Amino acid sequence: EDGFYSVQARVTDNAGNVSSGVTATITTGAGYPTNVTATAGDKQATISFTKLPTGITNYTVTAYINGNPVGITATGLKSPIVVSGLTNGTSYTFTVTAINRAGNSFVSTPSNAVTPVKQPSAPTILTVNGTAKSTVTSGGRKFVVTARNEHIFLTVFDANNSNPQEIPVLVTANYNEGGLIVAMNGFVYLLCVDDTPSMPGFGTGIVWLIKVDATTLQVVGNYKLSDYGALLALSCEPTADILYVGISTGLDTILQVTADGATIGNTTDSPGGWGQFTGPIIVSSDGVYVIGYSMQGSARNRISAWKYSLDLKTQLLATVPDQYRPFSISPYLDEPTGAILDGNTLYIAGLIDVLSANVQRVLLHLNAATLDFVTANDFGEFPIHDCYKNLVGNSGNVYGLYDGNKLSSISLDTGIPIWQISNISGDYLSFDGNTLLLSTGSEVLFYDMI
Repeated sequence: EDGFYSVQARVTDNAGNVSSGVTATITTGAGYPTNVTATAGDKQATISFTKLPTGITNYTVTAYINGNPVGITATGLKSPIVVSGLTNGTSYTFTVTAINRAGNSFVSTPSNAVTPVKQPSAPTILTVNGTAKSTVTSGGRKFVVTARNEHIFLTVFDANNSNPQEIPVLVTANYNEGGLIVAMNGFVYLLCVDDTPSMPGFGTGIVWLIKVDATTLQVVGNYKLSDYGALLALSCEPTADILYVGISTGLDTILQVTADGATIGNTTDSPGGWGQFTGPIIVSSDGVYVIGYSMQGSARNRISAWKYSLDLKTQLLATVPDQYRPFSISPYLDEPTGAILDGNTLYIAGLIDVLSANVQRVLLHLNAATLDFVTANDFGEFPIHDCYKNLVGNSGNVYGLYDGNKLSSISLDTGIPIWQISNISGDYLSFDGNTLLLSTGSEVLFYDMI
């Protein structure tokens, strides 16, 4: 019969003395659980596996971090088995051991790695007078960029999510566009456009950077960054008190801007042929990553990434877009939709072949030190043009908008959602380490993730 058996060997010498014996476990056929897979939950994981044919009295699941057991186990009579007591934001693998009357089987091959995360309860819902754009927290307050009657306001809620105050930002007679905001060192910065073109024929307006004191709620700076342009991305480096602004002025440009609105660096480099920066801008300690797409020969819009020095004067690295599509022989249209830097890996969510009948969603893994393609998680082909958007978070707590109407926690190990909250038509997502902020229509949803 297939299974595993305990065999004991004893030695008898010429005088008739019998040794105490040595016991070993041997297997025949399917001698240990196979096909072990893990699915993350909130402080737990569910482990599925293929059971052994007969004679099993129990199964034991053991949790590991970086290949080392951590003293967390769970037992059960059949698959699946839930392992509790895990730490959210920590990556685990798992093995399964079968037990019968002869003892323990050999240990299974380790499962895939998973990272438990909290699934939020019902959100706090705040309402603004207009359309909620981007959001950020600073000093316990919540700041919401609000558009109403072709004007831009900043709506501020206190630490108790009450007493909203509205600060006028751009209220000229012309149509204004706003939607990008960051908090840095006690101030909040908004990126806006006054849609009166200073350069006729470009169809875009003056790009403004608005600086607001997060304590007094006073506008303390109103800086013109460009006579014309459209908004792409906004990021910051608090240690240096520097902002990085992505705008389109015919050529897509990244500006390095001081806290007082002075532009001290910029780049319009487009490696690998003509390219476009679509955002986001990711600032690390040793450089600035920019996500977009480039064209090479007859290829169309290949997902790409570039890395610049912090002063933007030197292009340090660039992807080779074809390296993750070595079989490509005809034009394609690929689109990046979100990105996040986690440790030594740059993850880019995107769509492959958006002009085809089967749009392929992927999560590309790039080596952050070289921008070489490592691998990709293919999470399905669908005839719709949407994917993860607004990727936020780090160190295992990664969130995004999926299919346009699902708030999701994302496994960077597998590329698939760990949990989803459906029927949410969100446009902008941010995360301050404790709270997810989602702008949707005239409401802002705040999810406690502690």
